[in-house]
Amino acid sequence: MIKFEQDFKIILDEENKLLDKMLSAQKEMRASIIEKDWEKLSNHLNNINNLSEEFQLLDAERDVVQEMLNYDELKPFYEELGILREKLLRYKIENQAISKYVDTVKNFIKGVVDNALPQSRSKIYTKKGIYQPQPQSVVINKLY
Repeated sequence: MIKFEQDFKIILDEENKLLDKMLSAQKEMRASIIEKDWEKLSNHLNNINNLSEEFQLLDAERDVVQEMLNYDELKPFYEELGILREKLLRYKIENQAISKYVDTVKNFIKGVVDNALPQSRSKIYTKKGIYQPQPQSVVINKLY
């Protein structure tokens, strides 16, 4: 069983390191959203997706090894498992905050566009069918 305990310890350490990388990448992603640097955002998203895939593989491996250990053999790892769960929870909360921010901004912009171009919403019903007028050209000030 010592081999499984060693494997479990190695996997936990790797998962913790990977979560640290994911949390760091998440902070950078949030900064790129606020700075509106879409190229950086795309790179951070790709990086986080790759890290998430690695984490899922490690987590599945940890589950297999954990099944092979009994309760007493897992006791020494409770603190590390708690740290791992805490990091996962922080990652999840940050993801929810980012998602909520993006949704709020998207809805705000949609509201502004709908108010600025009200004709884009209205449909006109004719004998030939539904006609939806094309929106007029709009100039957007990119300084903000």
